[in-house]
Amino acid sequence: MKTERVIVISVVLLCCLPNKSYAADDLYPPKVPAAQLEEVKRLKNPIPNTPENVEKGRALFNGKDVCFACHGEDGRLGRGLGPESIKCTPPPVDLRGSGFYKVRTDGELYWVIRYGVAGTCMVSEAAYLSEMDAWRVVLYLKTIVGTK
Repeated sequence: MKTERVIVISVVLLCCLPNKSYAADDLYPPKVPAAQLEEVKRLKNPIPNTPENVEKGRALFNGKDVCFACHGEDGRLGRGLGPESIKCTPPPVDLRGSGFYKVRTDGELYWVIRYGVAGTCMVSEAAYLSEMDAWRVVLYLKTIVGTK
């Protein structure tokens, strides 16, 4: 009797839920302001995707006390457990497992690096990384996403 009641309640609840499939924007909202989003999505990485450029991106990520300070060396420390991450609310994103990085364009990743994300510890890295260096970091990020 108890099992039947649970099944009936589950069916009723499922029938009452909205019939909606969730898009990437529902799960991982864009970080770029809406007024700029379409333009930023169209940006293409001008740096060729070569092993040398990816390695330069990795060196930039891990150097200059920029990315690794919050995200950890090579993004390996999971949920943004770099030495500075303890100061951040919300905590830095997990670069290896975050779905955000899987669904965003190179232009969006570049924009986040260059301009930061309001309301987070992700500040603009423009003072530390040139435009071309930011694109190299994007190349590197694409190699570590989903490699937990």
